[in-house]
Amino acid sequence: MGTVIRSTGVSSIRSGSAIELAVNAAGNCISGSGAGYEDISLLINAGVYRDNNICEPSVASLMQQKLRLNPEPVFGGEGITFAFDQRDGAAGLISSCNTADAWLAEGDGRYALVVASDSHPSAVTGTVSGFPFSAVGSAVLLEKSGAAGFGNFGHFSEGEGVEGV
Repeated sequence: MGTVIRSTGVSSIRSGSAIELAVNAAGNCISGSGAGYEDISLLINAGVYRDNNICEPSVASLMQQKLRLNPEPVFGGEGITFAFDQRDGAAGLISSCNTADAWLAEGDGRYALVVASDSHPSAVTGTVSGFPFSAVGSAVLLEKSGAAGFGNFGHFSEGEGVEGV
């Protein structure tokens, strides 16, 4: 089994909260992918900034509710979406894809959605002037595949004198 990228999406809105940006990107990603919202068994939020610096509940669960990804699961049956935040800074997307790959390989789910969106934590009340980064949202829909897909994930850093990982 392998995991392939089924669809990608970016936010078409240019400002707002990290949750709004991720929900918009996820909607753009899912629309036209052939997947139904009810078919997504995993949602991982890899964004770094949190609206109003909230810690609980997970930002992913708030995104799940807005996207209506199986918001009222029937335990013991189909239609369950597990949602959580995975913080790994600049490596968040690749770490989340690695986690989703393992999830899909071991379970019955067919699709996993990874989102990353960042905006100033106070942007929920409007734009924040002077913030040095652009607000952005992105999403990738991963699908369990019969044979093709990601190879082994590897994380390493370059030697001395090289910035980044």
